[in-house]
Amino acid sequence: MQEKASGAIVNPEWRQSLQDPVREGLLQRNEAPDLDSIRTLFPPTTGDAAFDKNVIAGNIERLQTIPTVDTGHAFLDLSVKTGLAFIDATFQGDHPKYGIQEYGESYHDGFPPIIIAAVDALSAWGLNTRAIQIFRYWLATFVRADGTIAYPGTSLAELGQLLHTATLLADRADTQAWWQDGFPALDRIAETLLALRREASYTNYRYWPELLSSGILPDQMANRVVDARLAAGGQFCGMTRFEDWLDDWPLADYLYALWRLGRKRDFALSLYGHVAYHQAAGHLTAYEQVTLPPGKKKAAYCLPCQLVAARAARLLVRQ
Repeated sequence: MQEKASGAIVNPEWRQSLQDPVREGLLQRNEAPDLDSIRTLFPPTTGDAAFDKNVIAGNIERLQTIPTVDTGHAFLDLSVKTGLAFIDATFQGDHPKYGIQEYGESYHDGFPPIIIAAVDALSAWGLNTRAIQIFRYWLATFVRADGTIAYPGTSLAELGQLLHTATLLADRADTQAWWQDGFPALDRIAETLLALRREASYTNYRYWPELLSSGILPDQMANRVVDARLAAGGQFCGMTRFEDWLDDWPLADYLYALWRLGRKRDFALSLYGHVAYHQAAGHLTAYEQVTLPPGKKKAAYCLPCQLVAARAARLLVRQ
């Protein structure tokens, strides 16, 4: 018997199971994930659009990516372009915003995953001028004189990710445009990181993905972390389970790790599940949290969740 939650019918077996039923079915049939098939498994997620559709359509029209967004699937391509279009819709000029509604409060502006996701997504698709512009602003605005970040609760992993973001941008774009004025802030972050002597608690929801994406774990240990997620109720249809709902905003880190480990079927399931059910039908707004299918918004839109497809799908395009 199914039970109702927030006006939706939810299968209680999904809440109780430690296995991802979609993944288990694919394994039993020895099938690779297929985006068209995955999109037919459950009703699409519903909710209000974060921005006016004409604003997003105009931003998409102005995109000039290198390479061309061509993953081989039109719906995934649209998810990538929509994510890129949401960056300028979310930012206020060069100033970052985590999302809208409660996530539009200035308290969240310095949250490092905003700039980490935005710079990675933009530079991955050759939009380097914009990536440099917002990164320079962020370093000048949010890195304090002592190397700490003007955001309460910044994690040890986030400091490392900021340095990794700088490395990515240096590889993808001309350093002459930003390195000279950006380096002092990055150097202060590095000094702070080296001075810290504390342990972090890595969990399925957030810290495991960050640890995996760092690439510092040996493959055997990294695979054990992935297997723990899969065996302990950590995902549903590839998406990240957080208690009894789905919360995918850190998913890009996990996807990068799956790709590096050669777990291409797990990569495809998580990416396809995300674009199929963590984004709302029609306008493709990606909420920070959604319910189990039939999906409903549980928390407001946030930019890092919107950029999961734009970041991860770049791995599918050679060039």
